[in-house]
Amino acid sequence: MDFFKSYMDKVKAEDALKERTKRYVSERLCGSPETGAVFEAETIVRRRKHHMKKIIGIAAAAVICIGLAGGALAYYNTPVSYLSVDINPSLELGINGIGRVVRTEAFNDDGKKILEGAAVKNKSVKEAVAELVKAASEKGYIASDGSTVVSVTAESKDAKAAEELKKQGEDGVGDALKAKNILAVVYANSSDLATRTEAKELGISPGKYKVIKIMQSLDPALKASDYKDAKMTELIVRADELLKAYKSGSLTAEQQLAFKGVDAAAEKVRNANGSRNQGSETEVREQAQNKGSKTAEQEREKNQDNGKGSSSGNGKNGNAPAPSPSPVASPSPGRDETKGVGKGPSDNSAGAGNSGKSPNRS
Repeated sequence: MDFFKSYMDKVKAEDALKERTKRYVSERLCGSPETGAVFEAETIVRRRKHHMKKIIGIAAAAVICIGLAGGALAYYNTPVSYLSVDINPSLELGINGIGRVVRTEAFNDDGKKILEGAAVKNKSVKEAVAELVKAASEKGYIASDGSTVVSVTAESKDAKAAEELKKQGEDGVGDALKAKNILAVVYANSSDLATRTEAKELGISPGKYKVIKIMQSLDPALKASDYKDAKMTELIVRADELLKAYKSGSLTAEQQLAFKGVDAAAEKVRNANGSRNQGSETEVREQAQNKGSKTAEQEREKNQDNGKGSSSGNGKNGNAPAPSPSPVASPSPGRDETKGVGKGPSDNSAGAGNSGKSPNRS
């Protein structure tokens, strides 16, 4: 600014004009015409500090945004509850805090086969379970007679959340069975996370292990490893046999609660097997009747052939009259088909029911 003053002193002009010019330049540079403040080093430092604060603030905001985004992603990908799905394939779904599947795990080779090509991550529990059960049906793990047990076991530290999760699993199984037009026995249960930890240490799905624990409470000598590869249908029937071997008065409250769901599922398995056996007997009878009818027809044709050319005394052409065919009973109808969709009795811990539609049979 001293240079500006010395320069202005050399300019030949009226003093008033010079003064106005000085004031104008001073105002434009630092906005202080009254004090005649100059654009000095101190002002530059202040402005640099101000800009630096802005830059630091922007950088801090960026770091916070990145941190929040990373935290949100970690929250989304962290399971807070689980759902075990067991048929013979055994697998588990990890569910995050907003009800989406974010992790999957197979507990046997059959479970791995089901997970192959199954796009279940980021889906709702109901959608994921339906997808897995349909895949199990397509790979032949669900019998056509409706005797297969499909088990869903909710695992959570919160009882209310476990109940809701169990219902979503049941609904998913029902949707799959209807889509495939098949029947199965649906067994729903719930478990705490401590039981899940025990099951994983043994390499057994939590759903299977919960039923095995019921069996062990009745038969302490029973080893979990002996049932590690058993189908859920076999486990349910065996557990029901053990429960029925005890008088109801000697069962604990927990065992009585478990008995309701296990017994309902086992009863449906037995009914399905009974219907299958009845159907087999009917097929045998029908085959025998058809064979008898065919034999009678062949005998009649044979008699007609033997009678040709023989003299009967009454026939002009020498043909003997054909014998009347033997009476054949009408085939009895096959077994009745199961109709509709239903669920067996359920309680707060377990339930079982038949879902889906009866497959068409000829």
